[in-house]
Amino acid sequence: MASLKLPCLTLLPEYRLALSTPLSKLYVSYTGYVKGLEVQYSVGDVVSVNQNSRYKIVDWKTRRKEHVERMVRGDRLVLVNPPGSLSLNAFTMLKAKHYGLFEVVGEEDLLVLITGREGDVVYGQPGVGVVVLKKNPFYLSSLIKGFKPVVSVYEFE
Repeated sequence: MASLKLPCLTLLPEYRLALSTPLSKLYVSYTGYVKGLEVQYSVGDVVSVNQNSRYKIVDWKTRRKEHVERMVRGDRLVLVNPPGSLSLNAFTMLKAKHYGLFEVVGEEDLLVLITGREGDVVYGQPGVGVVVLKKNPFYLSSLIKGFKPVVSVYEFE
């Protein structure tokens, strides 16, 4: 097993509940698809498979369980983002616009906050549907108080 030290912003426990509710407009859709919706980013496996987006961010897990079939295809860039965090690695790698698929080692959920600075984002709200977050370059800045800067040691195989 290998380990990697990553500069990160880690979500404080008292802010978890606030970020678990939809951050914007919620569309009820059990398939992860909203007809006619075009966004720049999709975050999450189900919504990335089913929704039109230029950039797809996946971790091959749904509700923290491994996905066997990797249904999203294309050139990919692998980035590391520990659970409950926003890593500098992820922030930097997401700037590589010539890739359409970003494969996350760790967890992709909070990357909605980074991608929402640059374009419209769709992400899954488990068991309910999808949320569309409109581009807002200041959104992460307004949430920064809920994060603590740390150096995370991330272990992987």
